[in-house]
Amino acid sequence: MPDLVVSVFKIENEKGLLVPAIAMKYIEESTNIEWTINCGGTRAYFIRFGPDLIRDINDQAADSHFMANRVVTALLLSGCGLFRMNSTGRIFLENIPLSSVNVATHLDLWKQPKEHRKEERIIKDFKDWYNFICQNLLFRRAAEDAYYALLNPVEIDFFLYRGMEWLLKAANIGWEELAKDIGV
Repeated sequence: MPDLVVSVFKIENEKGLLVPAIAMKYIEESTNIEWTINCGGTRAYFIRFGPDLIRDINDQAADSHFMANRVVTALLLSGCGLFRMNSTGRIFLENIPLSSVNVATHLDLWKQPKEHRKEERIIKDFKDWYNFICQNLLFRRAAEDAYYALLNPVEIDFFLYRGMEWLLKAANIGWEELAKDIGV
């Protein structure tokens, strides 16, 4: 029987911005393990469902942090804002009968005056960026380095350089070719 792991994260933004309500599914291509991603306000829940998840608790921690990185990167790319996620807890349930799994989360969304259309666009852009970075490893690494550059201004040169290296590798070009393309 499959296991269920729920990872809970607190989402923080220095400007006091809140994450719009985002609910989506993600299936790991290589394992068919199902993720339910539910974010909003100042909370994110990553619910993972599949066989043998409890076997290595450290793997679960790493996987949830990798998924959290994808979410904050997609939030940044979609124009929602620069957020940080901090793990606040994890729940492990073993041997769940398939017929009884029905998970719901309660988000701590606060009323905030916003344009409804803008929020719809941000959610659509978020989902588009999230799917794109999940399918494009080198671009995801470059985008994550841009995210870390914004969070760590002292180390910005390192993250920008490494991000450019990922993009060059993705485009299969060198520094000289890039300089020629942009006229430098």
